[in-house]
Amino acid sequence: MELWFENHMAEVEIVFEMDHCTVESYPTCVNGVYLGIELPATRFDTWNLKAYQILADDSAAGRLFVGEGIKLPYNEEVELYLNGHKVGKGRPRYIYGTVDDMVKWLLRRVGYINGYVSSGVFVGPTNVKKGDRLRVKSGSLEYEVRLS
Repeated sequence: MELWFENHMAEVEIVFEMDHCTVESYPTCVNGVYLGIELPATRFDTWNLKAYQILADDSAAGRLFVGEGIKLPYNEEVELYLNGHKVGKGRPRYIYGTVDDMVKWLLRRVGYINGYVSSGVFVGPTNVKKGDRLRVKSGSLEYEVRLS
């Protein structure tokens, strides 16, 4: 997975593949749900940013790795390894209730989503750089991503 700025972070999240989803069509408009890695990035040399700086920098855009398919609800513990060393483990955390509540909250604000969206941080954020290897483990699911 390619990185393009100096300051990237990695978060293990639930990733939805959405096909023109609205609040009314959710969840039938979801084509798949995955355990993935979100890589927000910034041109700033710090992550201590104000909301307007995040918007101006578009740091939420980042990169997204779509990993193994999962079924909801997914409450399994997930471990994240960076270059062979465990950097964290956890279960999903949602700001607004459940993963469904998170997706509906977003849909109410943007109208519809066509593409991928991530929600519910399991582990992270943790700082990463080019050349790092990330490995995600959860039950029988396991995959590795190399950052270039």
